[in-house]
Amino acid sequence: MIRSGRSRFSILFWSIFLWIAFSVSAENRPFLWKIEGEKPSYLFGTIHSPDPRVSTLHPVVEAALLGSDTLFTELSFDVESMQASMQLMIRDDDAELIEILGDELYARLDQTLKGISPLISAQLFEKAEIWSIFLSLSLLEHQLKYPGRAALDVVLWNKAQQNDIKRQGLETPEEQVEGLEELSLREQIRTLDESLDLYQEYQTQQKSPLEDLVIAYLSGDLETLGSEMQNQVDLEDETNRKLYEFLLTKRNKRMAERIYENMTTYPNSTFFFAIGAAHFWGTDSIIEILEMKGFNIARVEVSTALPAQ
Repeated sequence: MIRSGRSRFSILFWSIFLWIAFSVSAENRPFLWKIEGEKPSYLFGTIHSPDPRVSTLHPVVEAALLGSDTLFTELSFDVESMQASMQLMIRDDDAELIEILGDELYARLDQTLKGISPLISAQLFEKAEIWSIFLSLSLLEHQLKYPGRAALDVVLWNKAQQNDIKRQGLETPEEQVEGLEELSLREQIRTLDESLDLYQEYQTQQKSPLEDLVIAYLSGDLETLGSEMQNQVDLEDETNRKLYEFLLTKRNKRMAERIYENMTTYPNSTFFFAIGAAHFWGTDSIIEILEMKGFNIARVEVSTALPAQ
């Protein structure tokens, strides 16, 4: 396990929470839970990577999705929402990125990006919000490695669309980034600096920073995934605590409340909620919150046939 010498902060860790869509592929134990009700609904843990190991739907997951009336992803993938998300990642000032970061940090960013691909450089992020840069690095690597492949949450959305299943988002683009926008510029720059430290350590050893989390995810064990995430973040750091509170704790409460509202308002519907697997782990997880509201939730095992809808 590689750690930053200064804080164990990981670009990877936080990129899970904004784009999170840890998904399951042809592994033996997908992160799929059934919520009991007048009609069952499902929770599915996802990863935003086009890696075919995680972007190929397990047959049990596909069966649950196709038996559902509505798919909820964290964010809607309609054109309007995607455009809004992209706009939120663009700075509205006229400053040059090198002026904001300084010569040294800008050069390190440029070097790191060229290490991912000689075809890209810091110019790619010239007008980007600083927080969007450190959230994009590991995802960018996989996008370039698997060109033309969709990440799992997009695969689910497209599959639902092809089968005339309703599709909605649990959050708005603005809600997803509000905590990131509250970070001071100084905090964002320091986070980017520490992220580049970690990323460059991986590059030196010719390793991919996303691989550790993908492997933990593919284990199918929630505690293994949780332990790996704990290894990649130092919660003694004030900025990390802020990010953890917003990107995990606060969003768990918001999404769990919206799941509850939909299931109680439409008890005769079957819902498929595709959310980053990190949101199902630990204290104050979405599963724990829903169980406290009275729902019975059980992991779906591959060997167990899904009940008739």
